[in-house]
Amino acid sequence: MKAIIHIIMLFFLTSSTPMNAKPVHLELPKSKNKLGIGLIHFNLNTPIPLYKSESDLAPYDTLRFVRIESGKDKGKCDFQTDKLGKHLRPYTMNEGDSDKEAKEHINMGLIRFSPELTFRVLSKTDDGFTVMINEETLETSFVKVDLKNDLRKNTSSDPDFFDPNFVDSKIADWFYYETWGQALKRAWYITYDENEVYNQPEGTKITPSVEFNRADSVEGDWVRLRERYNDNKNDFGWVKWRENDSLKIGIVLNGGYE
Repeated sequence: MKAIIHIIMLFFLTSSTPMNAKPVHLELPKSKNKLGIGLIHFNLNTPIPLYKSESDLAPYDTLRFVRIESGKDKGKCDFQTDKLGKHLRPYTMNEGDSDKEAKEHINMGLIRFSPELTFRVLSKTDDGFTVMINEETLETSFVKVDLKNDLRKNTSSDPDFFDPNFVDSKIADWFYYETWGQALKRAWYITYDENEVYNQPEGTKITPSVEFNRADSVEGDWVRLRERYNDNKNDFGWVKWRENDSLKIGIVLNGGYE
């Protein structure tokens, strides 16, 4: 089980970079806030125009998605831009499996991992989201969306469930926004400092007798964790999930493919 989780973590923590673009000097806004308010996941069917601000009428660049059709990377997604190039470093940007890797993963009892694009959200309006375009420099861009394309409104499945490998959408041009609290409660696996587990928020430290790895409640800066598949209501612990504008825990959002 832990070996499979390790493979999943390695896959989703590895980011790709655009292959075709030559970096161009861009003056982009920078955020003073690092943590943000949540995450937004995008479909890879439709190009994404990127704006410097919500008020801009024309995008400064466009992010496109092209399936690689030959070579060792056949089957992967090539993230293409005209100006950003390797300067595009979102929260998650995975090429997905090549055809060869897909066969290997399936033979291991896993699945073919789909490409994935996720941005950290700093703010949202009725017209779109301000997102972290570069996790290292804290530079931002604005992405305009049509709110009717929210995946929560266009799925026959549980609207609180999201996995890029199993998207049940009635439309191609979807997006999925979630607050940090929503992301924590749907996360497959959560890691934390085992010496910082409490019986309640701001309470007394405890030593867990089982492995707490899933969240079922969020209160402010604290998240309540339980052991997966354990129905004992008395087995839980509280940990701080954020502090000083940073995450204090590790989050594996998608998993359980074995």
